[in-house]
Amino acid sequence: LVKHSGHILARISLRTLVMKKWKQIFWIAYGDHTLLFFKTKDHFEDWAMDPNLSGRQREEKIKLRVDFRHPSKSTSRDTEKIKGFQASVVKGKYYKSNGMLYQFKLD
Repeated sequence: LVKHSGHILARISLRTLVMKKWKQIFWIAYGDHTLLFFKTKDHFEDWAMDPNLSGRQREEKIKLRVDFRHPSKSTSRDTEKIKGFQASVVKGKYYKSNGMLYQFKLD
């Protein structure tokens, strides 16, 4: 079910959003309509391969879930209110520490 994967820089947690800090995380395209984000590749590997994890422990390894087909199954405090997603225009911005980054916002 994992179709694509890799490392990206993201601002997912409240702390990284407030501090405007990019953090490297690991993502996978899971199935045809879901993106899963993990803190590290090791967390993904545990999620995918550790048979001793309970369902709850497995879900705790996922930092963020974005389900484009069933938005209410995405990670959010108010998941029942999510009706869909909208991506902003992709734009480039130069950072002294990382060079040119192309970014967009998913609302």
